[in-house]
Amino acid sequence: CSSSPLRPQIRAELFPGRGKEPFRKAAVLRMVALWDLMNVGVAGTVWLPTTTVFVLYSSVYSLTNLDRCGTSKQYFLPCILTYGYLACLVALLFLAPVVWRFQLLRTDLVSVKGFPESFYHVSVVKEIVQRYKCAQVRLQLTGLLERRVGHWNALEIKRYLDEGNRELAYV
Repeated sequence: CSSSPLRPQIRAELFPGRGKEPFRKAAVLRMVALWDLMNVGVAGTVWLPTTTVFVLYSSVYSLTNLDRCGTSKQYFLPCILTYGYLACLVALLFLAPVVWRFQLLRTDLVSVKGFPESFYHVSVVKEIVQRYKCAQVRLQLTGLLERRVGHWNALEIKRYLDEGNRELAYV
């Protein structure tokens, strides 16, 4: 049976030998820390599967009342709550594309940490803000163009405008 590498260390702190001062506080602190670590491990092994089962069960439980709706006044409140839950699920489904686009926008942003000091000058920051605003306006105009003339015609119009503005900085 192999012993833990901490046992000799704790034993040496409690009973250091002749002529040495014992570090009883450090040994007790180490034993309390090990006890707490064991409790966290046990609690984690119980908590994780319990929480997973609870989330799965609670997401399906509301839908179990659908077959009882309309059969009795006794199920009026559960049915209203179930329909509210379904309405929220449908709303979340309609919001999923918006959230997806927002998350893609966030992944396109580049961190500005670690650049040279001259990068953080006021004129550079103003230029970045101006280009960002121009890009936002370009996206809005693209959306407007696509709604008015269709996707393919909007691409041709943008291509034509970009050819005329080649000497300007691309936004």
